[in-house]
Amino acid sequence: MSQNYLNKILYTLLCTTLSLKAQAGGVILYEIGSDDIGLASAGYSARAQDPSTIYTNPAGMTRLQGNQTFIGVQGLYEDIDFNINSASPFLGFESGGNPIKAFPGGSFFYNQSITENFKIGLGIYGNFGAVIKYDGDWVGRYTAVKDTLIGSSIQPTLAYRVNEKLSLGAGPVFMYGILRSKTRINNSPFQLFNFHDSELSLSAREWGYGVNLGALYEFNPCTRIGVTYTSQIKLNFSSTATFTDNSPSLNFILRRNGLLDAEVDIGIKVPQTIMGSIYHQFSPTWAFLGSIGWQAWSKFGKVDVGIDSTDPISLTINRNYKNTWHGAAGFQHQISAFWLLNFGIGYDSRFQDSANVSIAAPANSAWRFGIGTKHSMLKCLDVGAAFEYIYGGNLDVNSHGPIKGDIVGQFANVGVYFLGVNATYKFG
Repeated sequence: MSQNYLNKILYTLLCTTLSLKAQAGGVILYEIGSDDIGLASAGYSARAQDPSTIYTNPAGMTRLQGNQTFIGVQGLYEDIDFNINSASPFLGFESGGNPIKAFPGGSFFYNQSITENFKIGLGIYGNFGAVIKYDGDWVGRYTAVKDTLIGSSIQPTLAYRVNEKLSLGAGPVFMYGILRSKTRINNSPFQLFNFHDSELSLSAREWGYGVNLGALYEFNPCTRIGVTYTSQIKLNFSSTATFTDNSPSLNFILRRNGLLDAEVDIGIKVPQTIMGSIYHQFSPTWAFLGSIGWQAWSKFGKVDVGIDSTDPISLTINRNYKNTWHGAAGFQHQISAFWLLNFGIGYDSRFQDSANVSIAAPANSAWRFGIGTKHSMLKCLDVGAAFEYIYGGNLDVNSHGPIKGDIVGQFANVGVYFLGVNATYKFG
């Protein structure tokens, strides 16, 4: 095996490893502890019933009376297991276990009235990312073992009622991104005899910046529509590539090419999104809510990678992700003066090839089913709870590669469970 050929294999390995895993497939979450969980995001941009509208539609703050504080927490549990149909013999037979399991989240929103028509607010929330952790010796260890991509955002916001029907809102989004990745390396191609796996680790933190814009139009007290636009946010991560337990031959190649402690730059594009929604109260106790949206996952699938080595390389790796659309419909029922019932159903289209889903991104299209309630405990305090089930279906995997090996299998009947609780305190 020539040195030049080894270098090509190594660069392919690095670029595959560093082309960020898009965990949990729609890694932008609608669920931030608010009533949107129970509504499956129906009416997302038009509901504007509590300070979480700072995120879902900044213009909706003009509908809130006085000053209000919102705190929401939620937990996620994903039921996902990989069934192996066939795999290269050297990969073994371990299926990896449940890679996502439980994952917590939370949000905080504050809305203050400067005048009746002018509002200011602050949102702190985590709506982007996921964590994957497979068992270390599983068949896909040369593609993914442990991956973390999390984005937490701070959003100061202004909203103004232009006239009795139209309100506008806007706020900059400051996202703090965390990236961690561990992937096994197959040492065998670099040795004349079998050698145990080594590992490549990356760890980085970075700030990114964007904007959240919203408009709300109220035809009358019973009917309103809202539109929200969230811009793309670029996270330019930089990390030292840390290798452990390399074979002597691989260590020699890395050192010779200046890659042993190379600085790696990874550019991730958090997708821009557009959401349009309607709220219509058609009786004193019933309201219909609907939403339709779009997300630019094709840009997220294009990852800019730069490796600072003896022979520096810079390229864009394209995973050929597709832009997605979203639709949802739901209802609110005012059971009594103190109790409100929410329920809804939503759908997100697929972002990758349904015949070959990446084992590093075990998600694709999804159905959402939600139900929740809000209780007005006091004149100044509302509390809510909601549950949502996301059905991801069967995800087929058909992966092939000279170093990673061949893997054919399926993530069967993927399911995600969300449970959220929240409280809104009104004062002033």
